[in-house]
Amino acid sequence: MAERRPYHALRDMAAHLPQQHRDWVLKMVDERVLAPVRAVIDEGMRRRELKRCDPELAALAFVTLMASLGKIATDDPRRAALSDFIVDVYADGLRAGTAASGARVRLRRQ
Repeated sequence: MAERRPYHALRDMAAHLPQQHRDWVLKMVDERVLAPVRAVIDEGMRRRELKRCDPELAALAFVTLMASLGKIATDDPRRAALSDFIVDVYADGLRAGTAASGARVRLRRQ
């Protein structure tokens, strides 16, 4: 289910479900969406490639940013560059020894 629907839509829909179903949906979102991202962040912090931070919040922030891809029209020429842009902006803010000053990749209207 989580592979076909944006995680935020699943979380929104879960609020309208009975408790046991809501718990299951939120568990699946955590296991299939947030946990893999959290693991990468944890590993980056362990290797000192990323600043120390709350890995749960960092994973949620990253997934939320990536979910914005679904809000850009498929025919927008900037869409292809958006995922790299998000990763760069996000990583530059977490990478050890760097300031969160922006991304290496810039989006431009073509």
